Parts: sequence; structure tokens; C-alpha cells
Amino acid sequence: MSEIKAIRILSGEEVLARVESETDEIVTVHKPVMIVPNPQKPGSVAVVPWAQLPENDTPIAINRNCIVWMAPVSKGIENEYIQSTSGLVVANDAPQGPAGSGLKLHTD
Repeated sequence: MSEIKAIRILSGEEVLARVESETDEIVTVHKPVMIVPNPQKPGSVAVVPWAQLPENDTPIAINRNCIVWMAPVSKGIENEYIQSTSGLVVANDAPQGPAGSGLKLHTD
């Protein structure tokens, strides 16, 4: 089963992606997006496509030598990733806190 993970690339980029498979040498990801500061909303982040050239549904193989770290993300970030890459809105079971209390990814 694939899992949404945050990946820090040797170049310094932070990527969110659905990890499809892993070997000792290669991590294959699907729909990778790069996390960038959102200039329109200070203190928040936005996502942009990480790999511009492959077709949208083409898996991308990353050499493990290029990965600094890789970790699972919180359920909230996972839901935001799903919404930004598919347009689907994921229902949130957690109670909502006051405005501005959580991390929100923006694609605009």
C-alpha cells in the first residue's frame, strides 16, 4: 500500500509524494509536489509540481543517494496533499481549532 511521505532531497527541496515502492537503491513516487513559502499568505506554504516534464501519472524513481530523509506526514497534511493533487476534499473527523491554528497548503 502506498503512503504519503515528506522527502528532503539532497538539493534542499522538500517534496510531498505518494511513495509507491522502495528498494535499497530506488524510491518510486507518484504525483510529487514541492513545498514552497506562499508569498500571498505569509506564514503559510503552497505546493507546486516538483517534476514539470513527466506526464501527470508517470511514476518517478528517485535514487536513495539523493534523499537526505523521508518521513510519514500527519493526517492533516496527507488530506491537503490529496486535495491538492486530485481535487478531492477529504472529510476531517478532528475538531476544528480557531482560525489560523493549523497548517494549510495552498495551490493558488
